[in-house]
Amino acid sequence: MMAEPVKEPKVRIQLDLTPKQAERFDNLIHYCDLGSRKELFNVAMSLFYWATQEASKGRKIASYDERTDHVETIVVPALDGVEVHVANESASASSSTATDLGSRKADRPHFGLVGQRGEALASSSD
Repeated sequence: MMAEPVKEPKVRIQLDLTPKQAERFDNLIHYCDLGSRKELFNVAMSLFYWATQEASKGRKIASYDERTDHVETIVVPALDGVEVHVANESASASSSTATDLGSRKADRPHFGLVGQRGEALASSSD
């Protein structure tokens, strides 16, 4: 007889969204043919986790159009200090790093797209 798998305890997370943000959230679920908000959250977290891993290696996150050979780099303030933070963490556990990272993003948009020449293509502060 096989033993039943041990279930991990769950943590409930509640998000307070504006109606516009909730509509965007639900549109993404529909557009990506996802089954639930939880599934969208899991996909988004996987993508963001990958982005932090890439940023920790000093890499930029970008979209490449093969037809035009055009590259758009996404600017995410939350990723700005990941490489520095990882380097500092390996050197020593510094409590000032978290403070510095948090204060640097206060007046920046949530995300933005940057073209090959560094021009701002789009941004959002939601």
